[in-house]
Amino acid sequence: MDDWQKLIYHRWLAMPEGYAFYLGKDYTKAEVLEHIKAKDDVYDIISKCEREYFDALRSGELAKFVRENE
Repeated sequence: MDDWQKLIYHRWLAMPEGYAFYLGKDYTKAEVLEHIKAKDDVYDIISKCEREYFDALRSGELAKFVRENE
């Protein structure tokens, strides 16, 4: 696994049980972890979502959104 893949994997590993990802169907936490390990097409989408999340976090856009919607 490369560093980005490891980061995503460990972030999902820390998610509570019952957490799911919806992409045309529900993917359980365990299924998401398997897709991350496999680095397949589903991983590509998860990776894109994670990158957008981290970019929003880093830029302050996420904090701004949260403040505006409290």
